[in-house]
Amino acid sequence: MSCYFPDQGEPPFVIPSSLIEPGDYSLITSVLVTDDKKLVMADYFQKEIKVWLSGSLLKVSIGHIPWSLALLSDGLVAVTTRDSGKMIDLVNVSGSDPVVVSTIPLDIEYMGVCQGDGDTLIASSEEGGARVDVISRDGEVVRTLVDGSGSSLLREPYFLTRWGDHVYVSDWGSNKVFRVELETGRVDSVFEGFNLFDLDLEQPNTVAFDDNGNMYVATGRAHTENQWRVLIVQRNGTSGVFLDSNVLGDKIPYGMIVDSGSVIVSLCYWEDGYWKSEIRAYAQAA
Repeated sequence: MSCYFPDQGEPPFVIPSSLIEPGDYSLITSVLVTDDKKLVMADYFQKEIKVWLSGSLLKVSIGHIPWSLALLSDGLVAVTTRDSGKMIDLVNVSGSDPVVVSTIPLDIEYMGVCQGDGDTLIASSEEGGARVDVISRDGEVVRTLVDGSGSSLLREPYFLTRWGDHVYVSDWGSNKVFRVELETGRVDSVFEGFNLFDLDLEQPNTVAFDDNGNMYVATGRAHTENQWRVLIVQRNGTSGVFLDSNVLGDKIPYGMIVDSGSVIVSLCYWEDGYWKSEIRAYAQAA
């Protein structure tokens, strides 16, 4: 089954804004790839979940603003929402059209989401103090990893990424990425010990990992400075810029996933009076 990945040496693959949402606002905040190679996107402005496969774009309106996506163990896609608040939608993308199959009721609004163990989800919220919870499919809090009390390092945990036995938290309030140990809830700054003096980590968006354990972080300085970048911290301890402003220009990297040797990034930008989005894929680090 074909999808969208470029061969080595080819130009980056692109899904242009004209295919994602022609002539209207679009902001793709989160992306993921399913086991059958479908690219799933959360469109903030269109209030849609979009699915790309073999040149075709399918979509389902969820009636409220989607923010973050997570692929669950049974193949369903969890979607956090920003305007309707206290719910997570579960979307089935396995058929010919994506369908919202159920909604998880919640006591607070969650933003980041990733797969937990078994049927659980891990979600983050800034409501009542920044927190990271393990929640069940019926919306019950199974366990709290970070409760936001006392000297909690988290402030605005907008995105979550699961890698091994840790959850990586993209925190807008502190302009940092934190690593939370699932067993103990211990929180560490990812970049402790790395020389990032010349790399400004501001408003970190999605974090992604390749199969070699290299970590990619979508971030930048400030929108007005056109300095948006994707940083990389390699498993061997070196760090640097993976995609710089010479490549990205004024396009903001939001959603990101690594699959089949490609780093797939949703890029958002302002043009002709609209926010627009496009998808690009780049060869992962060697």
